Amino acid sequence: MTKYIPKYILKFTLKILLFLIVFTLCRLVFLVFNNSHFPTVYFTDFLVGVWFDLITTAIIFLPLIFFELFPNKMRAKKYYQLFLKLLFFSLLILGIILNLADVEYFKFTSSRLSSSTFTMLAYGNDFSQQLPSFLKSYWYLFLFAIGFVFLSLFLYKKIQRINDDSNETSWVKQSIIFPLVVGVLVLIGRGTGLRPIEPINVTAYTIDQNVPLVLNSAFTVIKSWGKIDLKEKQYFNDDELLSYFNPIQQFDNSTELKQPNIIILMLESFSVEYIASINGTNEKNTPFLDSLIGESLVYTNCYANGKKSIDAV
Repeated sequence: MTKYIPKYILKFTLKILLFLIVFTLCRLVFLVFNNSHFPTVYFTDFLVGVWFDLITTAIIFLPLIFFELFPNKMRAKKYYQLFLKLLFFSLLILGIILNLADVEYFKFTSSRLSSSTFTMLAYGNDFSQQLPSFLKSYWYLFLFAIGFVFLSLFLYKKIQRINDDSNETSWVKQSIIFPLVVGVLVLIGRGTGLRPIEPINVTAYTIDQNVPLVLNSAFTVIKSWGKIDLKEKQYFNDDELLSYFNPIQQFDNSTELKQPNIIILMLESFSVEYIASINGTNEKNTPFLDSLIGESLVYTNCYANGKKSIDAV
């Protein structure tokens, strides 16, 4: 086979296989720690999962292709192989972190990670303040990460035993192989449909409940990165709006109400810990709401009935 396919191509293919092995192991850990969310798991779910892992790997490997496959007679040099190793493991470790982070984060969101998660973490200094507690509470995930990295190092060392034959492979042959492999990986990473493959496409291959299991966190982050958010539109200025409707109304208090005055308040991203009149603390974050509570019917058993705002509503 090496007569037609150079050994450096074989090494590159085995590195892709290494990515697939690690991603599959991450999926197994994800399933073990979240098995209650997936009561019915099919063997085909893992087959489809491997396919989406391959799609993810094809996308991640795009920056690696240039250095791995671009016609180069110096590829077998030690310093060049060291550079390839550092680049490879930088991408691999990032993929491991994303997938293992979802092992616990999924329990709070019921969905895979997306770029919006990092946008949220970037607000303020919450992440830096909570990082020590994360390390303390989820220390076992770091053990899995370390174990997967050492396994990868072991397998990578096995792959490196294959001699790189770049120096013996003609420029013409390398120049033909490079665009062919790039084309194959682009086709895999994009998909064969009219539109690039998206996380929603996985619903065609598994039941809705198992979609998070089949998906890859690195894939969902990549596909959600750079998505255009809705832009705020300003159609009226404040004065013009008031000419149509003024939400501030004054009423004659002398008139006795014949009907009960019932107002339902819905608060976004708010919890009992901020309402002093309910939680019994001295920190007054909601003084007006506290004054209303003192003269209202209040239910103090409060529970979240959804993972997201839209679910609760």
